[in-house]
Amino acid sequence: MTATTAEKAATTQIYRVFIRATPQAIWDAITRPEWAQRYGYCVPVEYDMRAGGKFRALANQGMKGHGAPDVIIVGEVIELDPPRKLVQTWHPVWDPEGAAEPATTVTFENPGVQSSTVGGALAVDTMETYALGDYRPPGVLGNFNLDPASLGVFTVAPPNIYGAAGGVGQYLHNNRPLTDNGAIRLTLTSPNALYLGFWWSAGSPDEVDLFDNGSEVFSFTTQDVINAISLLPNASDYYGNPNAPFLHADSGEPYSFINFFATGSTAFDEIRFNGNLIELDNITISHDLRVPTGNAIPEANPGVVLLGVLSAFGGFRWSRRLTRRGQA
Repeated sequence: MTATTAEKAATTQIYRVFIRATPQAIWDAITRPEWAQRYGYCVPVEYDMRAGGKFRALANQGMKGHGAPDVIIVGEVIELDPPRKLVQTWHPVWDPEGAAEPATTVTFENPGVQSSTVGGALAVDTMETYALGDYRPPGVLGNFNLDPASLGVFTVAPPNIYGAAGGVGQYLHNNRPLTDNGAIRLTLTSPNALYLGFWWSAGSPDEVDLFDNGSEVFSFTTQDVINAISLLPNASDYYGNPNAPFLHADSGEPYSFINFFATGSTAFDEIRFNGNLIELDNITISHDLRVPTGNAIPEANPGVVLLGVLSAFGGFRWSRRLTRRGQA
């Protein structure tokens, strides 16, 4: 698949403001409702100050007079180190468009990265414990199963120009004679997963759907990755197999490691990979909140806010990935 032109690129904005105040005073102005009402949107805020804790910003009387709901922003605390660092999600819900945006951050890593860069406890499936060959419906491969309604097969294959991270081991791909006829499903042994990563090789416009207890909580198309890559000055570095045995082979398709960072509202217990020729390796799962790494894909993401007090006299950084539709 040849990269196409996207309408907008992944954007991170960083603002630095120097304030003559102590880190604790700035922290209080951000997180304590009696202080937060004096700044920004001038609204009360509520924080559960722990990783995984909830955040809410409440409408003031003026906003309510113009029809705003009681809660205008929701989020989740990802990381904190009082009074110097606060990382949280930031999801506007004051209008239907904002409220409808998914609370899952999708990123892709730099060229050549083929495994997860997030820290902590991770479960990684490298495909190397499975027998090589084709698996047909209702085939089961560890925690993988093929939709029984599908007419196709999926395959565990040795390294070739299309897959296998590092050019070694094995990788998973599907071969379907028709489109829209089922998915490779990964059913997790433990619910409430909050992170998914995988090496996506020989990339084409595929679909990844996250489910919780049978209900879809997030859907994503890898065409957005192709679009985002096409706007980068080093876009060509993503194209072609990056591994020595097959270096630069299949130069018309992108290779990238993709991350999905969920929040409590989009925790998942099942993943469905849809596509005629989707190639996967190093499928990585975590049940802990993770700070997003990599390059953000705006079409898929809510706001992720990083607040950091950098010095005793108010070196303050505010960083937000712009993700509202129509913004660039």
